[in-house]
Amino acid sequence: MARTRTTPAASPVELYQISDRVSRQARVRQAGVDPRAPIHRPLRIYTLDPSVSARLGGVATVQVPYEKLESGPLGALFDVRCDGAPKELRAEALNLDDPHLLLSSGLSPSPAAGQFHLQMVYAVASLTYAVFKRALGREIAWATPPGPDGSHRLVIRAFVPGANAGYSREAGDLSFGYFKAGRRAAGFTVRGASSAPPSATTSSSMRRRTR
Repeated sequence: MARTRTTPAASPVELYQISDRVSRQARVRQAGVDPRAPIHRPLRIYTLDPSVSARLGGVATVQVPYEKLESGPLGALFDVRCDGAPKELRAEALNLDDPHLLLSSGLSPSPAAGQFHLQMVYAVASLTYAVFKRALGREIAWATPPGPDGSHRLVIRAFVPGANAGYSREAGDLSFGYFKAGRRAAGFTVRGASSAPPSATTSSSMRRRTR
């Protein structure tokens, strides 16, 4: 009697889905660069804390990757906003493409100048992004969904009440707090003045933005 061979049932085909982060990554592209444009934009920042003297290295001029900016600053990657600033700082949107600022490496560092806070967070955030981009060899997609207009920028809020800084994937923003200094002066800090966390918090918060 002849034997009948049975063919084993084919294993079910596993279906794979491409995450929306893949397409999101493809949309993260720097705006076209004008070949006549400079490679870097020099901007002045605090290196540690406003109380550290410039003679001791408390102020530095850094080379930020150049891009065409709108008032904010608003670029291809970051949307820096000044809403929530205390009245004493008189902050308003900053135009870093102003010819006077282009020739003077941006605004002079001052904790009492609201617009300098905007320059500071834009410069440090751009430098941090450039370090990760160079290390990975590619553009980096934000872990947040695109905005209503289809743009894919990280919103940076330079003035949020509280002595802290943080990143929110749900809100799609990076926030930097400010607080009133105590009655007792610390170093060159003016009593009762508005203070902000040092720039080091920018790098630590930026490391968490793609997780």
